[in-house]
Amino acid sequence: MAGLNNHPETDYEMKARYCNGITNDQPVPKTLVQDVEAGEQKHHILQALCRSAVRQGNGSDCGHCNAYIIAPIRSGLRAFLPEVFPGCTVSTWKPAEVKLTGWVADAVAQVDDFFASNPDGVYLYKDLRKDIGVTDASNFNRRVRRHESYKLELDRLGLEEIATGNHCHRNALARRPSPFGPIEDATYFVDV
Repeated sequence: MAGLNNHPETDYEMKARYCNGITNDQPVPKTLVQDVEAGEQKHHILQALCRSAVRQGNGSDCGHCNAYIIAPIRSGLRAFLPEVFPGCTVSTWKPAEVKLTGWVADAVAQVDDFFASNPDGVYLYKDLRKDIGVTDASNFNRRVRRHESYKLELDRLGLEEIATGNHCHRNALARRPSPFGPIEDATYFVDV
């Protein structure tokens, strides 16, 4: 699978109005339009992938499938794919191994070392800058954090940028949480 059907925002607004009984003289909440767009994307992806190896199921298990989806970042695809396909692994395709150099190589090596010894830790960017000897935060952000190879390495390591403390901007790194965990208010039985 490659590519998604992208319709004009007015199409999603029209569907949101129709499904929610909102007349043309009333404003439509932006979040409602975004929810309709996400729902349409989920539907298209599910329909397309279920025409592939997913159909080779046996009972509640489906066949193995690698899906390559090309989509704009604004689609929010990364966030909702695990909802559509629980247990899937979402990663960024990379055409070839790129040799990291300079600050990017230093930062990735330092981040890798930090999380190897602190798997559940939080690594503040100010500490990372200090550890690799970079004093100018804006220069670090421009030359490291926005570098595509750095972002790909964070994805490969299963890390994400987070906001800690009273900060409203992402100022640290942490392991990406697992999409699975206990279901709220569920009862569990352990058979020994």
